[in-house]
Order: sequence, then structure tokens, then C-alpha cells
Amino acid sequence: MSVINLSVKNITFMSILWFGSLFVGIYLSTSYLNTDDSNTDDFNSDGFENSNSVIPKDQVIDKMAGMDHSHMPIEIPAGFEHPKFELVLSKDKKDGFNLHLNLQDFNIGSPDEKNIDVEIANNILNGHAHLYINSKKIQRIYGLDVHLPNKYFNDGVNQVMISLNSHDHMIWTYKNKQVLASMIVQPNKKKFLTYQFSSFPM
Repeated sequence: MSVINLSVKNITFMSILWFGSLFVGIYLSTSYLNTDDSNTDDFNSDGFENSNSVIPKDQVIDKMAGMDHSHMPIEIPAGFEHPKFELVLSKDKKDGFNLHLNLQDFNIGSPDEKNIDVEIANNILNGHAHLYINSKKIQRIYGLDVHLPNKYFNDGVNQVMISLNSHDHMIWTYKNKQVLASMIVQPNKKKFLTYQFSSFPM
């Protein structure tokens, strides 16, 4: 009799253990799916489509506006046009992406010997750009085109940000807004460019 009771108790204990493990497994699987980025496939022109997206629109803009903590802002002098610019991204045939800067009212180039940031005669700013990918500064940009190799990107969501800077590396600012543009890139998606922002679009 005692052997039978012991067997029944063992069976009952194993059943509880099995169902408990099954419940934990289902819970963990559900939690993982809820954190997956599969809900970021569809976007609209205003940014992310729903509040469950990996990076909500307001957080993207906040991160862009406050990304560069190492360089102080510099206000555009009175009487000068503020630059306007947008980013154009295309797939490179061999590796990564090619980024083009559409710029207006800004002379981009490398610092010359005089390090002049403004052309008074033409009322136009001089300077260069800084490239950030996922909040990390990658390089300076002295022209309108730059190649972005795959090594800079994660498999999921990536942020590319460009700021326009003086040759002293200070960020040009107009009415307390930094002159910058940004985009969200998912390299493994067919629609790899999922969001764009410019503080002063063209």
C-alpha cells in the first residue's frame, strides 16, 4: 500500500512540475514576442505607426536634438540665412549604403588656413558636418556624399544623424534649434528607410 501511495505522489509531483514548466515556457515565449521588432514593418510619413514601435517618434526627436554633448551650439549670426538640408539614402551595390546631403545656404568643406566660418559678402555659413550612427560619432563630412559600410549597422533598428557644424566643431543653431537631420534605417528590411527628420527641411 505504501508503495502505491508513493507512486501516486511521484506521479502527482511530476505532473505539477511538467505543467509548471509548460506555463513558464509559454510566458517567456510571449514576453520575447512582445519585445520583437516585427511590429515596425509599416510606417507612415509622420513617423512610427503605433505606440508599440521600438523607438517612438517623440523619443527619436528627443535623442536627435540632444545627441551631441561634446560640442557647444553656436547661434547663426543675424542677417544670415539658416541652412536647410535633407538626407538621401540609397543601397550600395557592394557594401552598406550611400548617403547624400541635399544642402541649401551652406558651404560645406574642410577647414582652410583662415578657418573662416562665415562669408560676410555672401551672407552664407561655412563649415562641415558630423556623422553619428546609433549615438556614436563616426567621422566628419567635408562633402555632399559619404559611404556608410555595413560594419556600422546593427541587424535591427539604427539611427543615422548628421549635424552641421562650424569649423570649430560647434553645432550651428537657429532660434535654439540645432541644424541637423536624421533617419531610422533597418538594413535587413526591404523598406530599409523607415523614418526621416530634419530640423530645417528644404
